Amino acid sequence: QMVSKMRDPYQHQMQNQLCQHLSTQSQPASAQCVSFLKRLNIMSDIDLKILFLKCRGKWMASLLDTIPSDNPHTQLNKIIETYRSSLFNIITQYRFVFQENEEEGSRAVLTSWVTHTISDFLS
Repeated sequence: QMVSKMRDPYQHQMQNQLCQHLSTQSQPASAQCVSFLKRLNIMSDIDLKILFLKCRGKWMASLLDTIPSDNPHTQLNKIIETYRSSLFNIITQYRFVFQENEEEGSRAVLTSWVTHTISDFLS
């Protein structure tokens, strides 16, 4: 039990660092991070999927934050293109990382996240 208490802070620190890596641009790194988080076995499969999508959403938001606002027409075009390409990348990564779980419940998490993200974009 003492070893378990000593392990917990390190496990949480590792989890936080892996979550930070999920928010970066690197696609191979995000697949690796999910693999490590699965091995830590500290969250359910659904929670891991939600975490993945939240972190990838942060990555997309960071891309949107870098779009200059000096020309409204150019800004709108870049926002649309960033949403389009980022959503495609995130959905592709999600399907790759969680490919073994293609049952109906797995699709609900992704569908809900995409619907919410597109609603945010349209509002």
